Amino acid sequence: MHKLNKNILLVEPDYYTRFPPLGLLKIGRYHMEIEKDRVGLVRGNEPKDNPDISYADDIEFNGEPDIIYVTSLFTWASKPVHDSIVHYKDLYPNSKILVGGLYATLFPKDAEKTGAKVLPGLFRKAENQKPLYELIDDVWDGSIIFSSRGCIRKCDFCAVPILEKGIHNVKYSIKSLVHKEHSRIIFWDNNILGAPNWKSIFDELQEIGLKVDFNQGLDARLINDEVAEKLSKLKMQFIRIAYDRQNMGKSVKNAIDKLSNYGISPRKIVCYMMYNFEDTPKDIFERIRKLLTWGAVAYPMRYQPVLDPDFSLKKNSYISPNWNKEQLQKIAEARRIVGFAGTFPPYNKLVERFNETSNFEELIFEKKSDENKLLDTTKKSTSNRLKNAKPRYNKKFDWRKTRKKR
Repeated sequence: MHKLNKNILLVEPDYYTRFPPLGLLKIGRYHMEIEKDRVGLVRGNEPKDNPDISYADDIEFNGEPDIIYVTSLFTWASKPVHDSIVHYKDLYPNSKILVGGLYATLFPKDAEKTGAKVLPGLFRKAENQKPLYELIDDVWDGSIIFSSRGCIRKCDFCAVPILEKGIHNVKYSIKSLVHKEHSRIIFWDNNILGAPNWKSIFDELQEIGLKVDFNQGLDARLINDEVAEKLSKLKMQFIRIAYDRQNMGKSVKNAIDKLSNYGISPRKIVCYMMYNFEDTPKDIFERIRKLLTWGAVAYPMRYQPVLDPDFSLKKNSYISPNWNKEQLQKIAEARRIVGFAGTFPPYNKLVERFNETSNFEELIFEKKSDENKLLDTTKKSTSNRLKNAKPRYNKKFDWRKTRKKR
């Protein structure tokens, strides 16, 4: 057996996320297989005595960590990152602490305030490594993959042109990145249909036969008959697209029609819909109305600036000049009262109400006046789910609380 060198501690701060720390898992694989180090993963701030650490190959550290990697996610979740760095600096003053991830890349100077060294962007040595899923085998069932990075678009509201720029790191096969015990494959490509490898990847996915989730969405403007046909042959619970501006309506309608022609129900199409950017409350209301009429599911998403420290570091702090606080509260209230898990599904009565009203305030008023008016009376189970549903972003959906199905 080879000699193990250093102790490597991977730290995911205690913020809410639906997915495990992909970057840390890749770094873990690199250190275990290339550097021949001991690797452990921890969530949040564990005590020095008897910490809850998941060790690779069940090989525990033979002392304190030599290197501690702390990841970060959304810019508004920076406090848990700072807390973790301070915590582990106090616990292990002789350890080297490195911080990376989205927040650290976008706001390196803010991250440096902790005294940790910032690793911006990708950890190149580990980028093509298969994530060390063995660290989370008991709680996670999904292979997360980038078959490409970057995007052909340059949307002014998006961080991808800043972080990734154009299409790069293209892979024409992903078989080697799929964990043998996983039942699904989750793609994080920024725009897979804009990459030159999409046909190869789709064909390989059909051959592999596992469930597929293009989690970051598909570019509706690139969905043609060939794309729709290949998608119809994959095992997908949902197809995600975006309808961020009015001028995208024709492309979105065309994508829904193409997918429908190949047997994909519009109700399986979830459409991200940005608001609080350059739009108005009337604009987003009309987009949702159109989408529901086309039979798809609307998923409104509130815009927040990417690189403005006055707003990016605090969630939902930004209010567009075209909006006010009360209007933003109304759409949030409508998602909670009228919608389901933050979405607006194309239920018949809900479509009718969107066509009969002109804003979210009227929509909510009608719902409060008659609790049953918006529900299909033939779908009692759906009615109960609507009344009792909690937002999808509730902490119970955190990835560590979603157990594998044995």
